[in-house]
Amino acid sequence: MNLTYGIIIVVGLLIAGILGMIALDPGYLENAPPKPGIEKETVCTNEDNPMCGVDRVTYDNLCKMHLADVELSYKGKCVVVEATETEVVMDEPSADHTVSIPEGSGVVGCEETNECYIPYSLNVAIGETVSWSNDDSAAHTVTSGSPAGGPDGMFDSSMIMAGETFEYTFDEEGTFAYYCIVHPWMIGEVVVGDAGEMVVEPEPEPEPEPTPEPEPEPTPEPEPEPEQDTPISSAMPRAPMSHTVEMAIGSGVPGCEETNECYLPYSLEILVRDTVVWDNIDSASHTVTAGSSADGPTGLFDSGLFLSGTTFEYTFDEEGVYPYFCMVHPWMVGEIIVNEVQELIVEPPNPAADDRDMIVDEPIREERMSGPHEVDMAVGSAVPGCEETLECYLPYQIEISSGESVLWNNIDSAAHTVTSGIPGSPDGVFDSGMVMSGGTYEFTFVEPGEYDYYCMVHPWMTGKIMVA
Repeated sequence: MNLTYGIIIVVGLLIAGILGMIALDPGYLENAPPKPGIEKETVCTNEDNPMCGVDRVTYDNLCKMHLADVELSYKGKCVVVEATETEVVMDEPSADHTVSIPEGSGVVGCEETNECYIPYSLNVAIGETVSWSNDDSAAHTVTSGSPAGGPDGMFDSSMIMAGETFEYTFDEEGTFAYYCIVHPWMIGEVVVGDAGEMVVEPEPEPEPEPTPEPEPEPTPEPEPEPEQDTPISSAMPRAPMSHTVEMAIGSGVPGCEETNECYLPYSLEILVRDTVVWDNIDSASHTVTAGSSADGPTGLFDSGLFLSGTTFEYTFDEEGVYPYFCMVHPWMVGEIIVNEVQELIVEPPNPAADDRDMIVDEPIREERMSGPHEVDMAVGSAVPGCEETLECYLPYQIEISSGESVLWNNIDSAAHTVTSGIPGSPDGVFDSGMVMSGGTYEFTFVEPGEYDYYCMVHPWMTGKIMVA
């Protein structure tokens, strides 16, 4: 009995000692060396006993990690690693200033308030960037220079379509004027450096002196011109003809497509080997490009960009239907229908030719001016309004003697023509063709009579020559 009690007391003391050691060091059992023996299979339960690694990611039950063959990088307590602050670099906008190309600037009128580019004048520092945003529905350009002097080559955006932008960085001090090549009334300026605020002073246009309209004197009826010596009485093939299509005024703004009146006429029927001349009577620049706005150019013909007052022509050598459009204003569409030549023209003999011996040429007056009479194409005559005071050609009417000459000077910035006849009906007596800005045209009048003339590009421009 005493032995039994002794064993119980010794075992109790051992158990009490082990419990005391556990109380003093709780990690003892965790770090205790494993006992030799067979390793039992780990069984997963739904118990949530998260473990934490040095990467601050919390893992689920340790048994699940063992089954997935995943080990913690650190098997002790969760170590909190101090987070390193990462500097976030935001992309700074590339442009320091923005200029808007506003809606409707493709139509004349915004220049009256300097609101074709907004702002019209912009002050920037050297090294800063300006971004132009096309908020209009039409295409535009941002071209350094001026409409009068043309591009100076410093910067040019080329064609900026609706919704697109153009940027330029200014590295030199100065005042840099720019404009839109397509719509030359659109102008702006960028002031670089310490030039201060600029005072907008539009360039004054010379005002033509009003010329009183002389009262026409009664003149004898012009005598008929001699006819051809040999009348044509036989059948002959139809000669190739020239046809004209106009870009309607205001076609640079959407709306003309609703009535098919962007090109006038919209559809034109011609014969093989005929020529079509497109006449830009609008104030905006346009193109005549074979193809469609949906499918793009076909490459058959393309005028490129031609300005107000200029023309483009193309001769059609094959039968077919040829649609075309304006690349700048894609709502502008038209078509040319080319048919084969199947007719012969018979010109009857001219009975008046037998009376040609009765025509007597009047002697030319010996007293003449030492030089030609001069007529100016007025500044601003490319815009309707001058016809109200008969001041499109200055003077509107002049009187000369037979054998004297008239010299027309184009002092306007737009191109014009001097075409005998009335608007829409040239009579073929004289035609200058296109007279560019600064150019001249001269014609000598031999036959007495009254000669009306007009500008084919701007048909409101009319004038008159009285030959005695």
